[in-house]
Amino acid sequence: MRKKLNGAYSRQNNFINRPWLKVQRDMVQLPNGRVYDEYYVFLVLHGLM
Repeated sequence: MRKKLNGAYSRQNNFINRPWLKVQRDMVQLPNGRVYDEYYVFLVLHGLM
């Protein structure tokens, strides 16, 4: 998925998508042209039990 975000473009790929854990690899291009092409976001969801 690619979306425009405050003048920057980002792309996300979900690696793990579970009710308690989400891991995605992101790419973002900033308005100044700099590209961060590989970083990972880990989301751990609490309070499901």
